[in-house]
Amino acid sequence: MSFWRELQRRNVFRVAAAYVVIAWLIVQVAETILPIFEVPDVFLRGVILVLVLGFPLALFFAWAFELTPEGVQRETAVDRERSVAPRTGRKLDRVIIVLLLLAVGYFVADKFLLTTDQALPPPETAEQVDGPEPPVGEGDDSRKENSLAVLAFDDMSPDNDQEYLADGIAEELLNLLARIPELRLTSRSSSFAFKGRDVSLRRMADELNVAYILEGSVRKADNQVRITAQLIDARSDSHVWSHTYDRTLEDIFAIQDEIAAAVVDELKVTLLGDAPKVDPVDPEVYELILKGRHFSNISTPESFEQAREYFEAALEIDPDNAEAQIGLAVILINETSFGVRSREAALPQVQARLDNVLDAHPDHAKANSLMGWKLMQFENDWSGGAAYFERSLEEAPTDMNLVSNALVLLYALGRLEEASALYQTVIERDPLSHHARSNLARIQLDAGHLDKALVSVQEALRLSPNAYGSNVVLGRIYLQQGEPECAAEAFRSELSENEKELGLAMATHDLEPRDVFERRRDEWLDQWAEEYPFKAAMLSGYAGEVDRAFDWLDGIARGGLSDSFWKPEFDSLRDDPRWDALLERHGLAPEQREAIQFEIEIPGPNA
Repeated sequence: MSFWRELQRRNVFRVAAAYVVIAWLIVQVAETILPIFEVPDVFLRGVILVLVLGFPLALFFAWAFELTPEGVQRETAVDRERSVAPRTGRKLDRVIIVLLLLAVGYFVADKFLLTTDQALPPPETAEQVDGPEPPVGEGDDSRKENSLAVLAFDDMSPDNDQEYLADGIAEELLNLLARIPELRLTSRSSSFAFKGRDVSLRRMADELNVAYILEGSVRKADNQVRITAQLIDARSDSHVWSHTYDRTLEDIFAIQDEIAAAVVDELKVTLLGDAPKVDPVDPEVYELILKGRHFSNISTPESFEQAREYFEAALEIDPDNAEAQIGLAVILINETSFGVRSREAALPQVQARLDNVLDAHPDHAKANSLMGWKLMQFENDWSGGAAYFERSLEEAPTDMNLVSNALVLLYALGRLEEASALYQTVIERDPLSHHARSNLARIQLDAGHLDKALVSVQEALRLSPNAYGSNVVLGRIYLQQGEPECAAEAFRSELSENEKELGLAMATHDLEPRDVFERRRDEWLDQWAEEYPFKAAMLSGYAGEVDRAFDWLDGIARGGLSDSFWKPEFDSLRDDPRWDALLERHGLAPEQREAIQFEIEIPGPNA
């Protein structure tokens, strides 16, 4: 007897067919049931792996053993004359038919009965966790129609070496969609927070408070790229749209336009103007820019150097490329914050880079925002910064990174209540950003809303326990609440050495005798005051040393102010005649601030 006939006689093919159908049904049921109990996705992958490994074992047992009336026996031990394999085969045929009917029934129910194109309404109420109060008129937390999060795309390339490309394409899509005011986009810092984490889509949508999720993958080999994108309604856990694009790298910009257009179409968004488009560039330049952004986002002095190499390489090919110029400007600004490059060395280069971009692209959103930041932060040109921020937000009104930059100007101008309310909207769009909550806490502290500030900073620390500056804000709140012991504990947890010691010096003022405080104060001043005169003034102001505080503040020239005058540590200075003169010198006297026309509006569905 031939081997093929022997496989048929021993029912190996029937067992294989039955096993495949049963395995498929198990996977479909598990995929439906497990998310309800928030079982991690890794469990489903484990089920699939076990089923795959079990397939050859099932075939082996079908070949080597036979089910007889006496039980399971080795096939070689069964007399061919007494074999019941044909009868078993007929039973397996009936089992396979039943299983196939079940599979077809499940498929029909899943595709045509359980799934509907009509989105389920958002829940009327949602449990409110402790945190900052919602903006006036928002009510309970609910998912807005046309609210969307763009997740980091998966790198499916053969060598798994295209993370920069996968991240870059997702970020480009996010930036493209952010230019549509009718959409409510979650910011990158929140939507990319799930990268590499084993979290169900439903839980992601709950944490991001969105109705829809756009996810995808990228696979690149040589000049060919496969991009898969799918839009999911998180409320019904149904796929609204999906598509796979097999193109060359030169077509990557058209793919992004097509994905954005599909999202707008599926969400039934009515655009007030033309849909935004990606400006195509040389594919090699595009890859270099994405690599530069990847390393720039790591935000270490070493990664800045790597990013600079990629951006400069892009400019060698395309000297006028706006994104490479902006990438270099961002690195220079960040290097001043890290203390690895002086302002004197960095700012002329920043100015030159941004001038190049704005000469060619006057409406470039990020370039305008960076120019506004430079004028505000490094030159204290409040009205000039306001003009650039307004141009930036006209072009990309829902980009929360650009909105956050502009909110710093509101804060500097002392419009604390307005800035606080707008930061609530930023947090709604960027719910996992510890930066946004920490910044909100600073503003609430300066505005005197200590209880709200405490809630905000505690939430920031929950999201990122070691975030720079958050423990300092927590300690400053405790000091204002008259709890110096709690403040000292918070300050000790701060990673920044100068901030930690500054806070501990202020706590020492409330906890120890005067001579102990003065000794600790002088130690901080000797080590840090020359580099941080504003903080030295804060320390003196908190201790009630008014003349000493004004000495430090008088040494800060116009254009050198890098922080806010509205801090409670300066309360002891406000009744002194020198205070008004100080504000006027920095362009922040009441009449000077009132003359600066600057408004921020965040559009979007139910914004």
